[in-house]
Amino acid sequence: MTDAETLSIDAILKGHVCVLGQPGTGKTHLLLKIANVLHSKGKRVIKTASTGIASVNVGGQTIHKYAG
Repeated sequence: MTDAETLSIDAILKGHVCVLGQPGTGKTHLLLKIANVLHSKGKRVIKTASTGIASVNVGGQTIHKYAG
């Protein structure tokens, strides 16, 4: 895991949960790593995204579907 990924995971564990970036910068890759770390710590992880394609990429669902 890179230093940037470690810093991102630490920030998320402290309650900061916004990941932004241009296409191709590794957002999905980072989010999947974060989900794996949280899951390994016994945390419940719900993966959502704003669009259908993005939700498929993270193995989750859209925010709208999750919210009901």
